[in-house]
Amino acid sequence: MGSTPALSLTGTAGRGTWTAAVATEGRPHILKLGFGAETPVTVEFSEFDKPFTVQRPAV
Repeated sequence: MGSTPALSLTGTAGRGTWTAAVATEGRPHILKLGFGAETPVTVEFSEFDKPFTVQRPAV
């Protein structure tokens, strides 16, 4: 999230919890999303509004 001001949100989903950091300046967008369950997972987002290439995984 670096220097981007953010609001922290929390909630529940099934038997786990989630937390999200949402930018509070400019266009609102998720900066970081975390799920706490048996195996916690965190995803951070960056490089907004920049083009990217998607590649299909090998079968």
